[in-house]
Amino acid sequence: MPGTPDETAPPHTTIRVSRAVSAACVAVTLVLGVASRLDFVPHGLGQPLGVALWCTLVYWLVLVLRPGIRPRAALLTASAIGIGVELTHAEGE
Repeated sequence: MPGTPDETAPPHTTIRVSRAVSAACVAVTLVLGVASRLDFVPHGLGQPLGVALWCTLVYWLVLVLRPGIRPRAALLTASAIGIGVELTHAEGE
């Protein structure tokens, strides 16, 4: 029947990432970010790749600082930080 909960459906679960895993991801993201600025990355790809990795780094740092946070909340927090940084860059130009 539509609208009724399914008895066999698994309960809602949220994946939690440990601080150690998040810290390892920070390290990997930093290495990839530095590598994205080197000469072996095709011309024109280094800048957008670096920006994407910076955003990823902020997400992992949020998880390092608050390991119990839900992934969606971490994403929203990292997005707010990224938007704030971009707005402050826009003011300086």
